[in-house]
Amino acid sequence: MIKPDLLRAYITKASQLLGSVARHWFWLERTQWMGKEKLANVQRKQLKEILAYAYENVPFYHRAFDSAGVSPTDVDEPGAIRKVPRVERAQFRKVPLQDRTSTNLAPETCQRITTSGTTGTPVKFLLDSYAAAWR
Repeated sequence: MIKPDLLRAYITKASQLLGSVARHWFWLERTQWMGKEKLANVQRKQLKEILAYAYENVPFYHRAFDSAGVSPTDVDEPGAIRKVPRVERAQFRKVPLQDRTSTNLAPETCQRITTSGTTGTPVKFLLDSYAAAWR
């Protein structure tokens, strides 16, 4: 028999994940009919948010931007994506996992994942519960 507290925890987690999936589903339903220009603006806004998050929360990306002399705010027009520092797989692999992980993420709550290594040496990374739900 499942303990009531454990069952409640499972139900809560399932509803959180389903809520997240539902939000994305509705977002996809809305965006699939957007015009090209509006969709490009939405994508540009999301890219800016992702770059800002990575710069502010992931030591590896903060250093990569700083060494390239670029700030996430410099990526303000379509062609500016070329300013984003390019990261090679080998370069990424050499960096300790903690430097490639968001500082506001608790590693003990994440799944440890390793790529298959078909293109060379496998890469280890962490998935939080949100990202894991999309696998």
